[in-house]
Amino acid sequence: MQDDPNRYILTNTSLGSYDSFKWIYEDQEVENETEHIAYFPYAGTYEVELLVIKNSTEYSETKNLVISQDDPNINFQLVWSEEFNYTGLPESATWNMETGGGGWGNNELQYYTNTENNAYVDNGMLTITAREESYGGRDYTSARITTQNKYDFKYGKIEAKIKLPYGQGLWPAFWMLGANFNTVGWPNVVKLILWKWLVEQVAIKPVIQPCTGMIMVIQATEKVTRFLRVNWQISFMCSQLNGMIS
Repeated sequence: MQDDPNRYILTNTSLGSYDSFKWIYEDQEVENETEHIAYFPYAGTYEVELLVIKNSTEYSETKNLVISQDDPNINFQLVWSEEFNYTGLPESATWNMETGGGGWGNNELQYYTNTENNAYVDNGMLTITAREESYGGRDYTSARITTQNKYDFKYGKIEAKIKLPYGQGLWPAFWMLGANFNTVGWPNVVKLILWKWLVEQVAIKPVIQPCTGMIMVIQATEKVTRFLRVNWQISFMCSQLNGMIS
């Protein structure tokens, strides 16, 4: 539409007779609307298909629409948050504390515990502490928490404020794993690595990888607090680190 760059009028100009048709785009299927107003809130390239059916035979045509800008009036609704406004272990209603020292597929040296020694909430913050100590046959301890089977979502904005440690051998991470993990297992499940802190890297470098999703690599020269925002939509994923978009 001329006055709205985020809305397009889709018009079916198919000639001849047919039984039915539908527009297919994003996660929508709209049936038998000769003129349909399609809304695309975010900039990007979108595939739109017109599927026409006659005598049980399907005919289709697909075109790409380019949306030049985000809708400046879009509003997000808060559906979940964790503000850590309590004291003690991470609340079990929200978090799982995964335990064990089997290496977790990465040859990790620590044993993950479910004690306040490694994960403690106070003053509106969760502190995860890695310690050099003998525990469960390992020489180090730390904590690993997830929301698996407690909360999941598809599409939206994910935000976190995280202060990262610095030190050789540390590898803190902030990631999302598909809710179907128990069904399909690793490595078939989708994993989106939103943030990994790699001590050896020397630059901010977002990378898209087919198997692991998005990795945000940060220069690891000092302890810093970072604000991370990830916008995950049907056709794209982008991130902001302290306001820098990648």
